[in-house]
Amino acid sequence: MTQFSPDGTVVPSAQLTAEEWEKAKKTPIFYGVILTVKPSDNQSNYTAQNSAAFRGYRHECTVLASDYVGKDPDILIPNVIIPPGRHSGIDNFEEDLPRGCSSMIDESKFRDDLVGIDYSKLDGEWCMVAFIGGRLENPFIIGWWPHPSNIFDLATSGEGDKGKSLTQFDPKKNKSRFIRRINGTTVVVNKEGSVYLDTSESNSSVKIKDGKHTRTLVDKGGHLQIDLSKTAQFELNWNEKEHKNPRLGAGSTSSSPITDADLPHPDQPVSGKPKERETSRTFIRGKEYELLVKTSNFNIWCATEGDEKGELLVLVDDSATLSQRTGDDPTAFVQVKGGGVTLQAKDGSIVTIKDDQIALASKSGAQVSLIGGQVSITAPGGISASAPMTVGPLAVDGVMLGTSYVASQKTLFATWDAFLNGLTAYVGAIKTIADPTGAATGLLTPLIGALVTAKAAHEALQVKYVSQQMKSQ
Repeated sequence: MTQFSPDGTVVPSAQLTAEEWEKAKKTPIFYGVILTVKPSDNQSNYTAQNSAAFRGYRHECTVLASDYVGKDPDILIPNVIIPPGRHSGIDNFEEDLPRGCSSMIDESKFRDDLVGIDYSKLDGEWCMVAFIGGRLENPFIIGWWPHPSNIFDLATSGEGDKGKSLTQFDPKKNKSRFIRRINGTTVVVNKEGSVYLDTSESNSSVKIKDGKHTRTLVDKGGHLQIDLSKTAQFELNWNEKEHKNPRLGAGSTSSSPITDADLPHPDQPVSGKPKERETSRTFIRGKEYELLVKTSNFNIWCATEGDEKGELLVLVDDSATLSQRTGDDPTAFVQVKGGGVTLQAKDGSIVTIKDDQIALASKSGAQVSLIGGQVSITAPGGISASAPMTVGPLAVDGVMLGTSYVASQKTLFATWDAFLNGLTAYVGAIKTIADPTGAATGLLTPLIGALVTAKAAHEALQVKYVSQQMKSQ
């Protein structure tokens, strides 16, 4: 439809508005590309303009449309309502706004006036526009239209391009995939019902140029966060579902099953009581401040990759226990609690470290304790040691501690020392008082030397005896 301005010049089709169509009383369904999006609080939004706070109740957009498929869009339709895809009230609500035009997908120059551009290269979404009551002042999006330049996400049967196309639909089984990608994050349900969530390309941008599809990744976004109610429970389990009795719902335990009538059930109507919850298969269950992981094989692998260190750090506020249990047998465990560490073996042997104390106790009752600077050793079956060691000032090779022989020798050596010290003092007194010339002490000197030599020989014989006793055992 050609339009002329008052001076007789032709008005470009891109500058036509819906009013020109109203003059001709035409109200077809249009299709075209969304130029701009006007959320509910935008000052150009019709419902926002009627609010003092510029808070509207609907989202709108401007669409450059056409009344014929294959024809370049040339009709400008403002204030097109974007209805929600699902019911949206004062509580139940959905918002999923489309993309307007801001650039060209082939990296050619974008023009706000759209003069001389290829409309199929605009990056905005395409849609279909209808009119409430057939009136052009009441436009709304009735559905969506595929982008004419997207040949990479088409729902093909895999028969084109020599079998290199995607196979989203299986004509023989009459099954198709479901896919939704928004802001680079993709959710897929394949023909077998498997669910895929991929955020590795989130927040990315796409360009299509010369028949090539390129995606520029952005190192930001793609997080996954699930916020639960304080009383809620989440589960991942592989337990077999009940098909005869009422369906078990969330929050069930093996002793307290909970039914949920809202769950679909193949055997309707359902009667009877639910069975006890099966918990034999691997599952993960979480509540507030509580997480249970049950599995037959649990591996934690902290490997070094690049600049990241392969470290495992476990922090607890009160206590940490690592235990092993086999049936009803005693439990072997490692426990960190109250600043101390306790290790207990299956047979009851135990090691305790706490408050400047280290204690070792065997099942049979042998004990070694280090308390402060003191060491205590107790052994019902006797104490033995074999190694080069020092007992007090005496170096002994292979000495047996705790025997009556060593105790008696220790007493004897103390007697030798006392006798020699006393004799030396006596000789010194004689020299000082009775014999200033030293004649008498000179006579006693060979006797003192002989006694010292005898003591040393005795000590050597004792060490040799102990060493031989150790070697013979």
